[in-house]
Amino acid sequence: HNNMLKAGKYSMWTFPNPNDCKILFISDTCQWGIDFNGLANRDPQNDVLVAQVSSVNQDKVIDDFTISVEKMDEEIQLILMWDKTIVSLPMAVTSR
Repeated sequence: HNNMLKAGKYSMWTFPNPNDCKILFISDTCQWGIDFNGLANRDPQNDVLVAQVSSVNQDKVIDDFTISVEKMDEEIQLILMWDKTIVSLPMAVTSR
């Protein structure tokens, strides 16, 4: 699909599931974490872009949560890695 994320500052939240991951870019950069009830401490009205991507399970364990940005041809991959999970969000930079 064709979702646009304008240049700016965002917080990024992830909601991992066994086979996929929801990645949110949020305009509020001051809120993070969970509240005392264990629920996400965010206002969904501040969600700017929501992407649902598949996750890949691998045998190798990644000890530290890692965020990587890799250029592949004309595309950029935002790669999130933890434990035995890899999630990749394809992105493109435009001049719009």
